[in-house]
Amino acid sequence: MDAVHPDALAARSDALTGLPGRDAARARLAEWLDRGEPVHALLVGLRRFDAVNLAYGSAAGDAALGEVAARIRHFAHGELDGAWIAARGGGGQFLLLSTEPCSRERWQLVSTQLLDALAGPIAVGGNTLRLSPRGALLRSLGGEDADSLLDRLGQTLASVMAAPARRLGWADG
Repeated sequence: MDAVHPDALAARSDALTGLPGRDAARARLAEWLDRGEPVHALLVGLRRFDAVNLAYGSAAGDAALGEVAARIRHFAHGELDGAWIAARGGGGQFLLLSTEPCSRERWQLVSTQLLDALAGPIAVGGNTLRLSPRGALLRSLGGEDADSLLDRLGQTLASVMAAPARRLGWADG
């Protein structure tokens, strides 16, 4: 399993969460794809995150993002057997990439469990926040590059975020 904070990625880490940033995750993804490794991906978006910043202040929003990052790291460390990287994509978006060999059904179960963990209450400054995580997931296609994979994820997450009743969607190729 890859370390949660590989030294090579530390310089490109998000200062707020300590997770590698989008560029570091993209570089790792490209490396895995170039080696022909199958990749499973989950892009998480936090619905109503702007409302948290507005209602409780940016310090509370920042604390909530830190807690989300910690939950993702803890979950991935306990649930994923293959190499993985968790990264912050900016705003209320997080990316989890894994080379764990698993079925589509297993990846959906893992993703659903992670969204459940992220939806739990977060105590911040005497307040209890509840975020509404949504996710886009996929399994890489043979010959796909990192930009194509991330584009598919982003488009699917936008679709999921726009549909109030949807929580998770597959970015099928």
